[in-house]
Amino acid sequence: MSDDYFNSGFMVVRPSADTFAHQHFPYARDTEGDIALRERRAFQAKCCWNGLAVLKTGAFIEGVRFRRSLTQDECHASECEIICHDFAAMGHPRVLVDPEVTVVYLVEQGYCADDVVTDRTDVPEVWWTSDDGVSHRYFVDIFIPAENRMIEVKSEYTASFYGVAEKASASRDKGFEFEMWVYGANGVRLNTAE
Repeated sequence: MSDDYFNSGFMVVRPSADTFAHQHFPYARDTEGDIALRERRAFQAKCCWNGLAVLKTGAFIEGVRFRRSLTQDECHASECEIICHDFAAMGHPRVLVDPEVTVVYLVEQGYCADDVVTDRTDVPEVWWTSDDGVSHRYFVDIFIPAENRMIEVKSEYTASFYGVAEKASASRDKGFEFEMWVYGANGVRLNTAE
């Protein structure tokens, strides 16, 4: 698990079927994962989406897609967590967590991990209101305090979801610079919506 991205991807780390990871080292709640992390060895998990993910492309040919739910009445969840369930349902249940793999984000732009805030408890508080008048707390993906800059990262699919434009507007209204980075299925950034 990448230390510099752990907090942002924390919600989808599942060392086993019924547990989430601890937020502090050694992260795993099961003995096997705990020992492996302490020894910096790879171990099997139910789900993980941190730093770097390598996926079996055959599952996408079989119909797996990034999504937040199948139907309107299904509970919405992170597409990064749901994909682990979908892979398992299609016969690809293994996820490997390799503590030796680390990734630094925004290196191309000259940022270090300490320059970037991704923990939802540390990002600025921004609220947006949906059409039905309900207020929602928005947790931006990336916040760069030195630049008062918020960056929302979306897939081509999720970029058009309801609420994305409202979150951007609410962030700008609070005085933040706001960017939305949209990525295609091949991992290439398509554009920067500002």
